[in-house]
Amino acid sequence: MVCVCVCVFQTLYYRGGDMPVFNNLICLSLGSDHKPRGSPYIFWKLLPSLLLNSQNLQTLIIKGLVHYAKEGSCESVWTQPISWDDVSESLSLCGVKVLEINGYEGTHDELTHMKRFLRKLSRLEMVRVITPKGVDDGERYRFRTDLLHLIATPKCEVQVMEESV
Repeated sequence: MVCVCVCVFQTLYYRGGDMPVFNNLICLSLGSDHKPRGSPYIFWKLLPSLLLNSQNLQTLIIKGLVHYAKEGSCESVWTQPISWDDVSESLSLCGVKVLEINGYEGTHDELTHMKRFLRKLSRLEMVRVITPKGVDDGERYRFRTDLLHLIATPKCEVQVMEESV
């Protein structure tokens, strides 16, 4: 498994030029086990290029709350707005079969981002959502129900579980 932390994203973003091609990348874990120090803006700006340059990617794990980026929040800080069309297009073209989101709390913004992922990832077979400690079974059941309504492919399994120690 290859893990890409926020500082690597910043390096790729600020160095400019084309994103490298990752032909042998099958599983990618983005973020960290802690809240990111960098900007979610960079994550969302680079994600389309990263997905398009990783044609054999099958598992995408998003850790460290980088999925919390709000649609307008980055535009006030950065001069170039995030193109959600680019993100959506790259998701629909990639071959990801397993999507794992760590730190999911079921907020409206998170559900909006999950909608982007789940409606565009056409080859998706498994969605695994890891919630923080303290989320009760009823909430996890609600999260699972919400996510099942967003999935474009009926064969996709959804698991919602509490983070382990």
